[in-house]
Amino acid sequence: MAVTDLTGKFVPELFDDYVSLKMLENDAFIQSGAAVTVPQARTFLQGPGQSINLPFWKQLVDEAANVSTDDSTSSSTPKALTSGKQIAIRQVLNQSWSAMNLVATYTGSDPIKHVADNVIDYWGARRQARIIASLDGVLADNEANDSGDMVNDIAVTTGTPADSNKFSAEAFIDAQATMGDKLGQLAVMIVHDVVYTRMRKLNLIDFIPDARGETMISVYQGVRVLVDNGCTASGTPTVYTTYLLGSGSLAVDQIDDSVPSELDRTPATGDGGGQETFFSRQQMLIHPFGFQFLIASISDETPTIAELQAAAQWDRAFVRNRIPIAYLQTNG
Repeated sequence: MAVTDLTGKFVPELFDDYVSLKMLENDAFIQSGAAVTVPQARTFLQGPGQSINLPFWKQLVDEAANVSTDDSTSSSTPKALTSGKQIAIRQVLNQSWSAMNLVATYTGSDPIKHVADNVIDYWGARRQARIIASLDGVLADNEANDSGDMVNDIAVTTGTPADSNKFSAEAFIDAQATMGDKLGQLAVMIVHDVVYTRMRKLNLIDFIPDARGETMISVYQGVRVLVDNGCTASGTPTVYTTYLLGSGSLAVDQIDDSVPSELDRTPATGDGGGQETFFSRQQMLIHPFGFQFLIASISDETPTIAELQAAAQWDRAFVRNRIPIAYLQTNG
């Protein structure tokens, strides 16, 4: 990765271009097709504003068609087309890391270069955490306001879980079935490593090379499996949430902030030994299609993880069978 020029000086432009290229290229959600970039979202992120309305046409009413006749005095009455809107919010984030120059002297390595080398993985993890938090919020809203029609919950919250309360092919199929006619679009599932371990022990996981043949990826029934211990695991006995995402179920995009990265040197710190601080800034849009994010009750311009997880922040805009997202809750 080109972070410095020939003189060894840190060049933000070289670094920022590299980060921008790799951020979306390495994203497993985009590679699987579950997440897509939306032109309107990219245009929005590149301009001003806290939120964007993503309009959509509502589904045509499923009712009987008119029967054609030769009666010239009778006319059909056209049905009205109705529209709705989804509201997505800009998320402006930053992080910084510092190290004393004396550390590099004694260790023989540059800690700031270590940060620069690993910042892509850092932001990838932060984005994935916010994706899961948003999906948790959608689930909370669904259970509070839509009778839990997106979730198959087979877990118990008291006593000792049986095999029937744990992940199985039948439980997976029942969760997928809540998607209605969108079930064939399933592209990726996100599981806690406890659930993944059970799947491995049941010999349910296949391994296939990725598109570039560089690494093996986990697949279950043709669906890519991502393992993330950020998946909700709560209670005693523990209830694990597995997330099922269809193609195009998430809008995800990310751009550099106005000053994406910079290096600050404070020579007086450490009694003159000096200190360097690396700053990194990103703007994101993460939005499950079919929902509105309700902005009024967040505490600042960008929602926290806890606010993304709250049922009160989300409201479903689509009918259930237009949303290729489902959940499975198990005890392992």
